[in-house]
Amino acid sequence: MKIAAFHKHCGDEMHFIKRIEWATEFGLTRLSNYILYNFKDTPEHFYERLRINIDLNERLGTQIFSFPMKYIPVDNKDRKFVGQNWNSRYLRGIQCILNATHGIVSPKRKLFEAAFGKNMEDFKRLMIMPDRYIIYREDHKHNGAADWDRLYDSLSAAQQEEFHNIVFKNIFEHESKSKYAKINLLLSHYSKHYKTSLQSSTLTVKINP
Repeated sequence: MKIAAFHKHCGDEMHFIKRIEWATEFGLTRLSNYILYNFKDTPEHFYERLRINIDLNERLGTQIFSFPMKYIPVDNKDRKFVGQNWNSRYLRGIQCILNATHGIVSPKRKLFEAAFGKNMEDFKRLMIMPDRYIIYREDHKHNGAADWDRLYDSLSAAQQEEFHNIVFKNIFEHESKSKYAKINLLLSHYSKHYKTSLQSSTLTVKINP
């Protein structure tokens, strides 16, 4: 049997966990829920809420499929609303992840970590990567994404801060925006004209409910 739990957002965690425990006592183990983000939460809190279901699945033997839902005010007409603790690049990054997973968060840890990262650092790094490196991760991991990783890791703390300030806006109309060559080279990866050795286009994460 499959039931839908309530929206999971800030402050709901303990209520949610308790109700899942109650459901399993009555044999309800195949579940789904919506997880709200871009509201009053933070990217860190969103990731932790996603992991709650993975932990519950392993502890209780459940299968909880999550469906992240981006908050947009009802009077917002262009769907470009950015929550106070979020930025445009993070929101775009999550959209790309969900594109690859068909909007579903797998109940299995291996698939979850492949899509969203093994930890918070992985998740935040993943969200700022160029779209194609997120959606077509397997195809790019040995060429463009590997180059991006090496460049990003070579940035000093000050350079990383400047890069984040640029990339968080998610506007890449002009590649040369910094006095640092490394940053400008990183930004070139976001251009639709950037060339890699990519020959095919295969989604890196495929989930069959």
